Amino acid sequence: MDEPPDCGVCGQPTLLRVSFPSAWNNARGQEVRGRREALLCPQCERGRPAAENVVALFAVDGQLGMANVEVFAELIGAWVEDVRNRRADPADLAAQEEQFRRGEL
Repeated sequence: MDEPPDCGVCGQPTLLRVSFPSAWNNARGQEVRGRREALLCPQCERGRPAAENVVALFAVDGQLGMANVEVFAELIGAWVEDVRNRRADPADLAAQEEQFRRGEL
């Protein structure tokens, strides 16, 4: 696995990057299928139980191996499902747009 990039929000190292199928409806109501990526950032994901469980696994076990692969799969599945169901917060988007316009993002 490749080394994941640093978090685009806080700049801290991330633990992993996942890619998963995603779909949405466009303005005409047609389904558009694609893929999404998500980074697991211990700082930005703080307070989200599904993410914290994965972070705890990395902290305790250190790395993925045959002894923990099933637990890892379950925890990653729960985290990806959490990420998949998130919706953008308009206030956060407005704040990020302002940062972008100021050259800070």
